[in-house]
Amino acid sequence: MNNGAYNIAPSNSEFQGTDFSKKILDNIGLVHNYDATNYKHTFTVPQDGIYLIHAYMNFQQGVAKQLSLYAKLERNNVEQSRQSKLIGPYNGADFMFLNESNAGDKIRFTVLQNSGNVIQVSGGCRLNIIRMGK
Repeated sequence: MNNGAYNIAPSNSEFQGTDFSKKILDNIGLVHNYDATNYKHTFTVPQDGIYLIHAYMNFQQGVAKQLSLYAKLERNNVEQSRQSKLIGPYNGADFMFLNESNAGDKIRFTVLQNSGNVIQVSGGCRLNIIRMGK
């Protein structure tokens, strides 16, 4: 969960990290590799299994117009899945991924938007990683 606002700059090709803070609620033994330079954090999973990765993002003061926000899930630096959401004024974005991972795999969640403007993500966003079993 993040406690403060952060920006997602416009880009036509480069996915950006997200700042879900160092305060990660963890009851499955994840190892959180926090990257303060580009926020492309990784999470090392402790056990083989199918994981549900859920990200929810609020937007500060909404966004001025409808735009597309893309999310990407990587495992061991290889793209596993990509999703897009159309967001508008005062909407949040909600992304869910299911991914089979092995113990020691590193997973990463990143985003991309190409509106031409910076959008600001507000506090209270969430990143949940849940082991569903094997």
